[in-house]
Amino acid sequence: MSRFIPFSQKRRIVNESGYSNNPEEVETNAVNTIKLKSFENVKEKWRELGSYFRRYPDHFLDFIKEPNSTFNLYFYQRVYLRILLRYQRVMIVATRGTTKSYLADMAAFLKCIFFPNNKGFICAKGKEQAAKITQERLEEIFTHFPLLRNEVKEYTKQKDYSRIVLYNGSSFDVVQMTDASRGGRRFFGIGEEITDPKFDGDILNAVIIPLMANNRKAANGEYDPDEIHKCESYVCTAGIQQSFAYELANEIFREMQNGNSSFYIGNSYQLPCLYGHLDIDFVESKKMSPTYSMEAYLREYESVWTGASNGALVSDHKLRCCRTLGVAEWGHCGEETCEYVLSYDVARHSGRLNALSCLCVIKITPRNEGTYLKELVNIFSMEGQHDLIQARFLKQKKREIKKKKKII
Repeated sequence: MSRFIPFSQKRRIVNESGYSNNPEEVETNAVNTIKLKSFENVKEKWRELGSYFRRYPDHFLDFIKEPNSTFNLYFYQRVYLRILLRYQRVMIVATRGTTKSYLADMAAFLKCIFFPNNKGFICAKGKEQAAKITQERLEEIFTHFPLLRNEVKEYTKQKDYSRIVLYNGSSFDVVQMTDASRGGRRFFGIGEEITDPKFDGDILNAVIIPLMANNRKAANGEYDPDEIHKCESYVCTAGIQQSFAYELANEIFREMQNGNSSFYIGNSYQLPCLYGHLDIDFVESKKMSPTYSMEAYLREYESVWTGASNGALVSDHKLRCCRTLGVAEWGHCGEETCEYVLSYDVARHSGRLNALSCLCVIKITPRNEGTYLKELVNIFSMEGQHDLIQARFLKQKKREIKKKKKII
């Protein structure tokens, strides 16, 4: 029996699908139509409300908070949240117990909600530290505001990595402070504990910040002229003045003075103690402890940058970045063209004011055109001793190294 194609099962499925019907003739769900019309009537109000929450994120948290919740944002937390969402470059230098990391991660999560297809990052001196901070703070956020968990589509938690993806296409993850992060794309970022001596400011400027080279596109495919792009937020305690963090703090502070979209703010232990986040007796015990450095106390609890002034001859940060010597030279290298200079700093040797005497061995290698390559190849130190003992020490090193000059 011959087969008639127009009446085949496949053809009937296509004809009955209604793909070519007039939209006005297609039956619709009355409930969906009512909801759509209701939303159209209040769309402008929703737009106004969305814009309002972008400027006042603390009011959004009040809006979504559980009715029986006992958690309330403090006044200073509301101020910090508004600053983090209103300015392009923000630096918060605060003491322990200020919840600065909690507020920074909260601001990042809210940016992902308020701006669809947004991409953010957090970085610290190590991936494990950044992942740990992010995971702990997010768990606190979801505990205080359970509705925010409903926005999460994927949540990856590992020892050295964290990534969270929202239903609106936004994401927030941990990036490592290495060259391996080159080539990625983000639209905002957070720097944690940048006062750590191991935090590499060169990697931050050369690799991490360029991740934000592009601006985020809105849902309509265009750039929002009212949106603040390339947001940088830094949260830390105070450190030493001869550090990258202090230079960055001065840069942001000067930008704020010049009226740019930057904000530098901080607080001492008094603010968290006022709200019960920090025990005043604990702080006082640290201050009076003979084993606790006063400079460390000023940095950790007073938010005071300690150390030498800006005009110091030698920068501690630059000194740490110098090349280290793999193998010290304990005698003459054997090359006839090489010469050595011994530089000796004599320490006093009486009473309790004993210091260390220091002998620096400087190797001089001649170059072309009358120039020399100068290298510090060894350092000897000894407690202040009698002049006779120090003289014998210098004569011994003179014979071993075959010096050219000796400077005392």
